[in-house]
Amino acid sequence: MRRSTWPGGFSPGVPVQPVFIRYKNELDTITWSWEGPGALKQLWLTLTQFCINCELEENPRIFADNVQKFVSSWTNTPISDFSLEDARFLKVAKQRHLPPTVALVKLMKLRKAIGRQHIDLSEELDQLQERRNSFTQMQGDVEHLALYLGLERCPEALKDFFRVLSQHKRNSLDVRVYDAGLYLLRTDLKVKEKLKEAFKVFNSDNPTEHLETILYYWKGIQYSKLAYKSDTEELSSN
Repeated sequence: MRRSTWPGGFSPGVPVQPVFIRYKNELDTITWSWEGPGALKQLWLTLTQFCINCELEENPRIFADNVQKFVSSWTNTPISDFSLEDARFLKVAKQRHLPPTVALVKLMKLRKAIGRQHIDLSEELDQLQERRNSFTQMQGDVEHLALYLGLERCPEALKDFFRVLSQHKRNSLDVRVYDAGLYLLRTDLKVKEKLKEAFKVFNSDNPTEHLETILYYWKGIQYSKLAYKSDTEELSSN
């Protein structure tokens, strides 16, 4: 199940009525059919339905997420971190022979959102290396990551990237995670070279956590499911 529904309805704040059908339906499906009750009872049943619009008006994306979480729990169906608009980035990943993981897709989506999709990766990495040298605090919240990237605000794509990559749920992320992902996007390097350069970005600080980050980028393995016996050779095998 995808994490977001059709964005055209939720994003601009247009009222949307979610409809969900799953067979075999054990509910009373005849109530709303031609054999059901009369118009007065239909009206009464409609007016007594609990309805609140505050959440939808305040943040339609949260409303869409909550709808999907409810449907997921009700049907015991897992939720994917991919959204509908991620499909085109999955296609790009396939064309570049990159693993179709959520983390890499969110990174590509972020670069497009902040207007960096046409900047050469090696050039951007050189710029970020200079910025890292003047950055004393590597760990921080999403606003700290925006500052590191030179952004005046936090676009939705950045928040989405931060949410996916901060798997430890500490509301904190190492800004170098972005840089490491750029190395993995490069198509001019072999897999082992990509992984080696990505690890170098972190300067051996907290190697276990950064191994988790690389595994999540390249293999889509979440931190809670990580087997620490994995090594670079296993990462490079596709």
